[in-house]
Amino acid sequence: MTDPLYILDGYSVVYRSYFAFIRNPMFNPQGKNASAIMGFFRSLFMLFRQRNPTHFAVALDSTTPTFRHDKYPEYKATREKTPEDLKNEIPVIEEILKALGVPTIRVNGFEADDIMATLAVQSKAEGRPCYIITGDKDLLQLVGGPIKILKPESGGGFSEMDEAAVLRDWGVRPDQILDYLSLVGDSSDNIPGVKGIGAKTAVALLSSYDTLDGIYEHLDEISSKSQQTKLTENRELGYLSRDLITLATDTPVGFTPDELHLPELDRH
Repeated sequence: MTDPLYILDGYSVVYRSYFAFIRNPMFNPQGKNASAIMGFFRSLFMLFRQRNPTHFAVALDSTTPTFRHDKYPEYKATREKTPEDLKNEIPVIEEILKALGVPTIRVNGFEADDIMATLAVQSKAEGRPCYIITGDKDLLQLVGGPIKILKPESGGGFSEMDEAAVLRDWGVRPDQILDYLSLVGDSSDNIPGVKGIGAKTAVALLSSYDTLDGIYEHLDEISSKSQQTKLTENRELGYLSRDLITLATDTPVGFTPDELHLPELDRH
């Protein structure tokens, strides 16, 4: 069997690590905040001990605006600025990863999500299992067959999510996640969605009509006049949201899954 590829959502784990210690930060001998550094590498080496991957990469976000900003200048405009002490930790994490020889991938103009999507799709085409380590709900749209999510847990460790787990937790199939998020939007990324359509309504609509296109094709069949009005008035926002949430599976990552070998490390 082909060795699995593990892809870690770098900034997702960095931010999670930083805020996990927000009430009791960890400091290095120079008195600088090191919470993200400590938390990130604790999670990384826990994964290495539990999974012993041979093929692995850390996906990093672009340092420049992405194609999504070109489509929608307000994309992520409402996000709070990264705390200065966290901002100072990120280059240190990247330097340590480089020193360890851990493959990292950044493609300016694209997000880490697009890198992970591209490598996951390539892995699937090869018949290679692929595990994406992230807490980001956008990546759930990739789940299926050999592609699974490893969601970091607050107490440590990782929860494996397959199609059944996505359906259990979200009420929709992985292939419906894109349209679900297009309906409800995402305030953290300033993605508008269809204003007035919440999670329960989105699940019910997708249960009845399967896709965003299906909902609009059967708009006159929806019994709630209020829902009809919201969907009609915000149709363009719904489809704009879908464009923004759709992952680019043709990102020029510069590597094939087989090339992402993890060197031998002292993981203890």
